[in-house]
Amino acid sequence: MPTNIDSLFFGAKHYHFSEIDSTNKYALNLISKSLPPEGTIISADFQTQGRGQYGRSWTSESTKNLLSSIILYPQFLPANEQFSLSKAMALAVQNCLNSFLYSKDIRIKWPNDIYCGQKKIGGILIQNMLSGNKITSSVIGIGINVNQESFPDDIVATSIFLELGIGVDKKELLDILLIDIKTEYLLLMQNIQIQDKRYNDVLFAKNEIRFFEDRDGKMFSAKVLFVNSEGNLIIEIDGHYEAYNFGELKWL
Repeated sequence: MPTNIDSLFFGAKHYHFSEIDSTNKYALNLISKSLPPEGTIISADFQTQGRGQYGRSWTSESTKNLLSSIILYPQFLPANEQFSLSKAMALAVQNCLNSFLYSKDIRIKWPNDIYCGQKKIGGILIQNMLSGNKITSSVIGIGINVNQESFPDDIVATSIFLELGIGVDKKELLDILLIDIKTEYLLLMQNIQIQDKRYNDVLFAKNEIRFFEDRDGKMFSAKVLFVNSEGNLIIEIDGHYEAYNFGELKWL
């Protein structure tokens, strides 16, 4: 088992494109053809078919933002512990953004959005390939708003540029992000169980009353409590607890 983060992704390559349909799609195709080294990165200046959780589109101005996917082989994780990987990757992105926006409130909005204050600054889309009870490979798609100066009126978003007032080198950001991914992945690999608490410590809207909509279209308010080890959001409604899985609850 690796003990040094520099030894984790030996032989990994970086593929960069000025334009691509989807970095995740390219990564999945690479896996199907050649099983590239763990840690291989695909990045792009622009995606024509970028998307986020639940099939939502991901809008990004060309050359302005970090759009990347990283290939991992977390075969040490049982399939029923997929959220542990999601948690680790969200913590990596949150920590990376803290390096640049240390005076800001950077939080993880369940399940995998990254928020700066009340505005979205990043998102993660993980696609796992399973065999029996094991995860054979994973593609971690990460989008971070870096140097974009404006967003459509119907999108509540921000960027590192808008928060700092200065531009940021995307390569430097990616280098720091990769270090954070290696660190969190190593913790996960060695089963050092501190990520549950850390994830909940930076959970967006924790202990706040928020409005939601369930899959039946019912709208209601509830207090956000925590996310359990299975990845369910635990909320309090009228004095009792309810657990919701991915896709069962929409933030309003």
